[in-house]
Amino acid sequence: VGLEGTDVHKNWRIIGQILNGSDLLLAGTVDRADESRAKDVVLAYEMMWGELASGFTAFVYDGEQNDPGLPLTTAPNVLSMKRYGVTGAHVFKGGFEVQGGYVKGTDDYDVTYGTVDSVSGNGYWLELEQYFSKMKDLTIFGRYDSTDPNDDVNDNSRTQLTVGLVFPVADWHLRWALELRKITQESALGDVDDNVAVGELML
Repeated sequence: VGLEGTDVHKNWRIIGQILNGSDLLLAGTVDRADESRAKDVVLAYEMMWGELASGFTAFVYDGEQNDPGLPLTTAPNVLSMKRYGVTGAHVFKGGFEVQGGYVKGTDDYDVTYGTVDSVSGNGYWLELEQYFSKMKDLTIFGRYDSTDPNDDVNDNSRTQLTVGLVFPVADWHLRWALELRKITQESALGDVDDNVAVGELML
């Protein structure tokens, strides 16, 4: 449940949202309503430029979640969430595009869990892609993702390198997509690597 408002000025706009808070329901098969009376707030700024839909977005999210699922014995069991982020994309003539983004997150606990009362993490990504109009609309791309869910803990980051292509099927509204991913998950017991291939037929 929420309310959203937007104020538009030429090529930019400001977006505001007020949303209901959330409960993480841990009552098993017991039927419970979402009893959170908190109000989450979102504020975003978006700007577009150029003839090919290049753009930039910045946002902040301030919210609350009841019952974060930790074995806390002292009430109240509440998690305050803050998120800050920016994303952007620029499309050049000739079909070359650059995209990227960064998000910072902080979770604050009402009650200290062990010796921790706050957890901060961050993530970012960068993508390059090339569209070939003379090659039946083929697109090739490469993307790098990095996530660190806790800045104060070593050996918990996750990185992913992806390369792929998208190829339309004749003049239909169908596209083939192929992605190859190399995923590395840090661990105190040693890094874990995984290679993944994904094929999709999209309508």
